[in-house]
Amino acid sequence: MAPAPGDRLIIQQAAKKPSHVSSAIVHLKQSRMLSKLMRVALER
Repeated sequence: MAPAPGDRLIIQQAAKKPSHVSSAIVHLKQSRMLSKLMRVALER
């Protein structure tokens, strides 16, 4: 699965600041969960 443009930006920022990698990963997981919830809501 290719990262979305927003995800790529987060990953690039995290690469510059190693201390932010874990928070970037958490953010990615949250945004993926949100997009899944939105899809489920739209399908109903």
